Amino acid sequence: AARCNEGPVWYKLGKAQLENGAVPEAIESYLKAEDATDYKEVILAAEHEENYEELVRYLLMGRSTVKDQLVDTELVYAYAKTDRLSDMEEFVSGTNTANVQSVGDRLYEERAYKAAKILYQSIPNNGKLASCHVQLGEYTAAVDAARKANNPKTW
Repeated sequence: AARCNEGPVWYKLGKAQLENGAVPEAIESYLKAEDATDYKEVILAAEHEENYEELVRYLLMGRSTVKDQLVDTELVYAYAKTDRLSDMEEFVSGTNTANVQSVGDRLYEERAYKAAKILYQSIPNNGKLASCHVQLGEYTAAVDAARKANNPKTW
């Protein structure tokens, strides 16, 4: 593949590497091919092996060709898992199709409260935001968020 350096060849190599469990190498090949056709399989494999750094690079490339909510949603999640919270915050404040609520809920369940807090602030979901503040020991902010939620269940 390196000798001829053609997209279709890199794509085939990436697919073969992915099928054999060589996820970082597969992502590198897909990046060289600039092909995100197999994005669902790549996302599953990368998350299974917790290769979030490589997944971020792949999904950023994939956003230019694939218009799917899954790509944006998983990019937000991968940013959170790599602790790139400022990148995540910038991404959700821009134009995207990510399901921010579901990623926030996922991160909350994984006890990644700082990342979940950023996502809940962007939606806004003041009930969940108040819970994140409590978990982080930010009680004054929790009371403010609970007031904004205006929901007795939050209290």
